[in-house]
Amino acid sequence: MPQYEGPIFDAGNHYYEAHHAPICHVPKRMQRRCLQWVTVE
Repeated sequence: MPQYEGPIFDAGNHYYEAHHAPICHVPKRMQRRCLQWVTVE
């Protein structure tokens, strides 16, 4: 099996939006229906 000898780069970087990003352009009266945050233990 051939061996890779080049540089290694961690491509697992993630960009996290602000918590309100999915609903910031939705009218206020509809925002509650768009997204609800939950905590699962």
